[in-house]
Amino acid sequence: MDQYVTSIFIPLGLAFIMGAVGLGLGWRDFGALRHQPLAVAAGLAGQMLLLPAAAFLIAWAFALPPLAAIGLVLVACVPGGVTSNFITVLARGDAALSVVLTALSTTLGVVTIPLVLALAVVVFDGALGLPDRLPLFDTVRAVLLVTAIPMGVGMTLRALQPRLADALLVPARQLATLVFALIVVLAFSGDWAVVETHWLSVGPAVLAFNLAAISLGFALGRLTGLGARATITLGVECGLQNVALALFLGGTVLGAPALMVPAILYVIAMNASALALIAHGRRLEPQPVRIRRR
Repeated sequence: MDQYVTSIFIPLGLAFIMGAVGLGLGWRDFGALRHQPLAVAAGLAGQMLLLPAAAFLIAWAFALPPLAAIGLVLVACVPGGVTSNFITVLARGDAALSVVLTALSTTLGVVTIPLVLALAVVVFDGALGLPDRLPLFDTVRAVLLVTAIPMGVGMTLRALQPRLADALLVPARQLATLVFALIVVLAFSGDWAVVETHWLSVGPAVLAFNLAAISLGFALGRLTGLGARATITLGVECGLQNVALALFLGGTVLGAPALMVPAILYVIAMNASALALIAHGRRLEPQPVRIRRR
């Protein structure tokens, strides 16, 4: 992939996407922490613990090559993003819960992503020397700069200028969706030869992980006795990952294009499963429209 794309466009595009997420997030949205603590705890447990564990197991079960295995774990440990929030709305899930889970997983990811990646490198790639050049500090800084800080800027604008934030929210989300699509297209076109080479060896594991992730979300919702809307939200949040962040970390921060292959393939799997989640969720009764009070 072109160096300009990986070092400039993807990080700037990712920062804009997360800024759009923050723009729609006000402090009162964190009421889910108070009103739905079990749902929030279940969602975070799924995203922070169960998804990486599932990725480790699937990578081992499918005997993935080391870099592909690490790339799958990378997909598992990145948070959700603007796509998961959008799909939650279309699937008639709990939009407030989705946004809170995205915000919290993004914030926690500043710490958890480098740690999980370091473990994956030790487990899968110790013989190839990648642990010696795994830039933990650079990974923390990159996650902070392109996710947590832009999201915080969006939240700050919402708090200080709510009318302006309301006016910008819809076009910002539309543009963020377009930017995300462009990042994926550039990743496909720039590394298509790599994808073709690894499709048969990595694709089945990626599909298995996507199905496992969604199933874990639904299982957590049902085991904890959550309602249908919260349950489908957990399915979406666990199944739809911020692949743009995975592409940036794999291609730019870690400098290994092969790490990007699972993320590129995951786009196909998660978009297909998103359609299934929307079809399932549309059978639920529509949520009443809630007016944001300033």
